[in-house]
Amino acid sequence: ITPAPLIRVRAELNSGAEADDSSKITVNDFILNGAVVAALRAPKVTAAFDGDAIIQYGDVNLAVAVAIDEGLVTPVIKAAQNKSLREISAAVKDLAHRARNKRMKPEEFQGGTLTVSNLGSYGIDNFSAIINPPQAIILSIGAIVKKPVVNQDDEIVPGYRMKIGMSCDHRVVDGAIGADYLKALRQLLENPSLLLVSTLRPPKRARGVAFKSLPARLPRCPPPSTAHTAAPGQPDPDCGGPRSTPTSVTSGATHPPIPTPTTG
Repeated sequence: ITPAPLIRVRAELNSGAEADDSSKITVNDFILNGAVVAALRAPKVTAAFDGDAIIQYGDVNLAVAVAIDEGLVTPVIKAAQNKSLREISAAVKDLAHRARNKRMKPEEFQGGTLTVSNLGSYGIDNFSAIINPPQAIILSIGAIVKKPVVNQDDEIVPGYRMKIGMSCDHRVVDGAIGADYLKALRQLLENPSLLLVSTLRPPKRARGVAFKSLPARLPRCPPPSTAHTAAPGQPDPDCGGPRSTPTSVTSGATHPPIPTPTTG
């Protein structure tokens, strides 16, 4: 992407802050906020594969990769779609500080719906991040690099570029869905004022999860007893699904449990 507008807006926001002011907005704060808003515009990325179903999450719970002495942890900003840029900035600073000082609660690492891993501060231009199960996507953020670029007048001029990659679980997020998400993210980061206008602040999403079967199916009912008259394969009024073909039953035998139906 072209991060020049992001750099300019960040400098304007921080122009009145002290040099050591911990409330200063970072480039990573913009990226995190953009990742959340883009997930609202392409909500299919905040999902997970669960056997024969796809779980679609109601909130964007943002997991942020933080390096500590013992390895990598991913504390989670819950319901990040309800937070402003400054609120996300304050939350990630607090979580990172407590993670490095081993003051995190177990539940603060749980429930993430997408992860952002930024190695730009290490001078890494681009890398491939590993998905954090059961999430379906993870973003990999590289360093901002100054390099020759071609402008709109076909002139070679100095410019900035930043590479963003995304790893996807293709059982949930295929190439088209991933491309829609990256397109939305690029638009937001190359036009960061969209993240600052209060009237365009992301609306609150319904809490909880919705289930979509893959594919939709009805439960199999146990074989009919003499009290049932539904033919095999036909809907049974007591069960709601098709009846299994009758089989002989021996003393002490039990039927397998009826699977829980999924809803569309």
